[in-house]
Amino acid sequence: MKLYHTKYSRYLISLSVIVLVLSFGMFLITYLIVSHIESDGAAINEAGAIRGSIQRITKLSINDNYSSFEKISSRIDMRINRYLNKPSGYFGLNLPKEIINERTKLRKLWVELQSKLLLYKENKSPPGLIEIINLSEKCWNTANNIVLIFQRENEKDIEYIKTLYVFLFANIFCIIASLVIIIFYVRKTLEYSSSHDLMTNAYNRKAYEDLIKYEINRCQRYGRSLSLIFIDIDFFKKINDNYGHDVGDKVIIEAVAIIRQLLRKTDQLFRMGGDEFGIIAPETKIKGAVVLAEKIRKCIKKYSFSSNCKVTVSLGVAGYSKGDTPQQIYKKADIALYSAKNKGKNISKIYEE
Repeated sequence: MKLYHTKYSRYLISLSVIVLVLSFGMFLITYLIVSHIESDGAAINEAGAIRGSIQRITKLSINDNYSSFEKISSRIDMRINRYLNKPSGYFGLNLPKEIINERTKLRKLWVELQSKLLLYKENKSPPGLIEIINLSEKCWNTANNIVLIFQRENEKDIEYIKTLYVFLFANIFCIIASLVIIIFYVRKTLEYSSSHDLMTNAYNRKAYEDLIKYEINRCQRYGRSLSLIFIDIDFFKKINDNYGHDVGDKVIIEAVAIIRQLLRKTDQLFRMGGDEFGIIAPETKIKGAVVLAEKIRKCIKKYSFSSNCKVTVSLGVAGYSKGDTPQQIYKKADIALYSAKNKGKNISKIYEE
């Protein structure tokens, strides 16, 4: 049983580690994707602002409005320099080479346009105007190309989000598997071992205490009958001393198998401790319990145990009386069993006041 527990504990630990690794992977991928999307968005906004500012300063210069020229020009210089001086792009990571080329081209075109605008301020001429318009158009197209490239990169980043589905489904699968193991482990192992004797698979003392309370409550509420039978293997210490504890365990297991065959579906068998057992017999009056006790005694006496040792049992029978508590009916059955042991063993005794 220890190995059985260990196996499922290892499964749970392994699944927990996998869930942690997958969760960390999801966090890392999400962080990188969000960082890329934010970077691309910031770069798109900055390129759009540069594009719009160049258009504005060109229109103002053509209309002989130089009041904001220096302010807008300085802002464009600042944005382009800040935009281009970042080693890996404005905010982005691992920028494509075409973006780097377009940024460099934009800077050169802006420097050239800026000088032409200043010359046009001093000497307005149709050829100068055409040149300014053409340069402005080139700047706009280059900035627009940068926006489009970043938009394309942004779409790629969004596509990467689909990789999270794999992590998510794997994580969900591991969590479901963990829940299944936990449910199985708790219900089939922990709960079973907490209410059963693992050697005989009979109910244990704790389960007896829970059920006897329930049955007594039923008796008090509905006026039902209830009997309790205690069974003790005679001279069990001698069996252990003469044949060894392994044989003693086999005797207990075989005795339990015999008792089970004689019980009704409503009767419940409990290992109270060592070689002592109890039977809760609901809806059974004392006479019926005595009949059952005698069947058990006779069958065990006749049975040929695999160890070839002679085995007999003593039994104490007690019936529920109105007002009995779990402790009182237990004591009554125990007194009856003690009486059977003192009367020479291999007999059934009823509790008597």
